[in-house]
Amino acid sequence: MGSGGRLYATIFLNPHGPDFLEPIIHPRNGSLQGAIVTFPDREYWHHTLEFFEGIVNEIPELQLDACLYDYPHPLGLRVLRFIKSC
Repeated sequence: MGSGGRLYATIFLNPHGPDFLEPIIHPRNGSLQGAIVTFPDREYWHHTLEFFEGIVNEIPELQLDACLYDYPHPLGLRVLRFIKSC
């Protein structure tokens, strides 16, 4: 990826903080039918933004640019945008 390049990733966001260790139910299109359950320690994973900020701190040429909360994913996944700085 060249300088200024962008990488997008969809994630299940844990909005409760890094100490929250419970499963999270993600309704599908507002309904529990077909909902996905995510976990902090196994598939399907959920993570905090702090988790990804910690990762990019280990990779100097990559920065977390944005979490796009308005992406219309049916399961409520969030989109993260990373930018390569050099």
